[in-house]
Amino acid sequence: MYRSYKSAEVCWAYLADASNTSNTLDTLEDEDEVSALPAEFCASEWFTRGWTLQELLAPHDLEFLDRSWNTIGSKKKLRHHVSQATQIPVRDLFSNITQQSIAKRMSWLSRRQTTRVEDMAYCLLSLCGVNMPLLYGEGKRAFMRLQHGIIKMSDDESIFAWLSRHGDDKWKKGILAVSPKAFEKSGQIEAHTPMRGKRPFSMTNKGLQYHISRPRKLWTRERKMAILTTKGFDHH
Repeated sequence: MYRSYKSAEVCWAYLADASNTSNTLDTLEDEDEVSALPAEFCASEWFTRGWTLQELLAPHDLEFLDRSWNTIGSKKKLRHHVSQATQIPVRDLFSNITQQSIAKRMSWLSRRQTTRVEDMAYCLLSLCGVNMPLLYGEGKRAFMRLQHGIIKMSDDESIFAWLSRHGDDKWKKGILAVSPKAFEKSGQIEAHTPMRGKRPFSMTNKGLQYHISRPRKLWTRERKMAILTTKGFDHH
């Protein structure tokens, strides 16, 4: 569907829980929109669903409709409101997604939800350029398969730049995250060219094969650290 949205001349997003805004924005300039646009727009469930992420990012021209099928405005005109609702910077709403880091793409989904747990992985397939079969019933394993697929076709080390939640031990096992929610604080990570001469990483039948540069002063028996080829990690 991502390709269909991207190649479409215009797409429409129907916000069933947004108020009737007919004619309210026809004469407004951008600086007036904050006070004029009903609060229901930014609070719409549409901005919290997993599958609507590609519907938001792929189209060149996206028009939002309210519950009465009246036009609210375009993504371009309402870009600041959309950014507020999604926590996606305005510049990234219109950027080439292939130039964005894997961690950043994951972060865009981290605050969203899907009815089926597998769809948290499946709705990222097109956004990450991965093809894999949909196997409903596999649960969280779907997200692990997605990460394996990304590693096969990308050398972006930001896939390892995620944070576990305090007090949740199940998030701390292994180098791969168990959910996109682990990337919630990774929205500032930018794609970065790997260091010259650095060997690629890959998944093997024994797990991840990854040649790391380790800071000797911080490498202890209790704590292991490695230097990733990324920049802009927001750990707060």
